[in-house]
Amino acid sequence: MIMNKDYWVDYYQRIGYLGPSDFAKFCVDRFIRYYHHVVDAGCGDGRDLRYFEKFNFKVSGIDCVPNPNPNVIVQDIGEAKFNCDVVYSRWMLHAIDKETEDNFLRNVYDGISLFGLLCIECRSDTDDRAPILDNHYRRHINFERLKEKMIALGFKIIYAGEQRGWSVQDNDDPLLIRIIARKIV
Repeated sequence: MIMNKDYWVDYYQRIGYLGPSDFAKFCVDRFIRYYHHVVDAGCGDGRDLRYFEKFNFKVSGIDCVPNPNPNVIVQDIGEAKFNCDVVYSRWMLHAIDKETEDNFLRNVYDGISLFGLLCIECRSDTDDRAPILDNHYRRHINFERLKEKMIALGFKIIYAGEQRGWSVQDNDDPLLIRIIARKIV
């Protein structure tokens, strides 16, 4: 896994708690409301975990940096094993290398319940406005290849989109990918 842990520790200390993301609200409103156990893979400061707790989900988080939430474990995401209904991953996939991504997707498929969901939001590789950063790793994701990879594992894509306007912060309006996939076999 390629990730600058010091960058993320500093980032979460600097920004403070932002409240739930629009993606978390989107997932609860449209897809995960009737599931039981949600794992936030790459949970960061736990902002979306706290939101999921309001809906009485059993919640767990995995991240590369320590978190005061007792439901969060520090672990390499490519080595994580899952035993849940839903794996939620916002802005994590583009922060890991391809090998870690492949391990993560396979482990999610192997560990979630039948008809369980994988919810992904990440940066697209077709974003011509994406900033070039030298202070942390970022690997933009190809929308079509990610869908193909998930289908090949045995997921059924139940929602997929690629657009701007989903996560606007100040002057940053990234081109994002959202995929909701269900384990069907």
